[in-house]
Amino acid sequence: MRSIRAAQKRFLVACLVPIIGAFTLFMLLPLGLGLGLSFFKYNLMFPSHPFVGINNYQKLFGDSLAISSLLRTLIFIIYKVPLCVGVPLVLVLLLENSKGKNFFRTVYFLPAVMSGVSVALLWRFIYSPVGGLLNALLAIFGFRRIGWLSDPSTALISIVLVDFWQSFGLNTIILLAGLDGIPKVFYEVAQIDGASRWKVTLHITLPLLQRVLVFAITIAFISSFKIFDIIWIMTRGTAGPMNSTRLFAIDIYMNAFQNLKFGYASAEAVFLLFIVLGFVFIEMRIGRQKWEF
Repeated sequence: MRSIRAAQKRFLVACLVPIIGAFTLFMLLPLGLGLGLSFFKYNLMFPSHPFVGINNYQKLFGDSLAISSLLRTLIFIIYKVPLCVGVPLVLVLLLENSKGKNFFRTVYFLPAVMSGVSVALLWRFIYSPVGGLLNALLAIFGFRRIGWLSDPSTALISIVLVDFWQSFGLNTIILLAGLDGIPKVFYEVAQIDGASRWKVTLHITLPLLQRVLVFAITIAFISSFKIFDIIWIMTRGTAGPMNSTRLFAIDIYMNAFQNLKFGYASAEAVFLLFIVLGFVFIEMRIGRQKWEF
């Protein structure tokens, strides 16, 4: 018996060591390095990298480009979250008792398994002012062609729609899984009581989907702050016309790899980390609340 337990412990250690090692190497070490760099004026254009304390963080709050990119990211979130959570929620409620639910689940999930590069290239072709599918459809119905990615007034919302298209399936799967987890006995009791479908949705489905909804909102929020590849490829390595698609992740990248200000970019990344952690903390508090139904 002791030999079996010892073998189980050795197997457990053998499984955990690579995982812990990979987590330390690819998560904790870069996090610690970034945090350390944020306190230095680490610029590859200069040979010395003096310690500057919190100067990079002070500079961040006075940087108009950083502040505008942060505000633009918040606008992106305001556009994206209602779309990426609200539309799948409505669809899930409509498909609640549909026989083709599993078929639609597969179809809607297809964009989610595509790489960001593939999605960006596909939609850059669709948005193309010359030969693009969307402008071709507009021309057929007599509308003028639109520079979706070259016009500051449409560039950001065009990126939002692409991101929505890719993440739509994932959120649908999450909400469908939450819906399948609701005990059927609640619906049976409501049916016996003669409750309408609207009342069942309002007083049973939505309260019991609360934590799943909060989780979906959290995922949409976090992904909005880290979106990079789609924007970078669709705007051909720029921040869009008049910086219209310069979100906070793009600003961090440009400061690090174009301006070579790794210390300042690290301070931005740490600041972003605390924003995300703060939101996750709020999400956890909301998720613990109990709804009456």
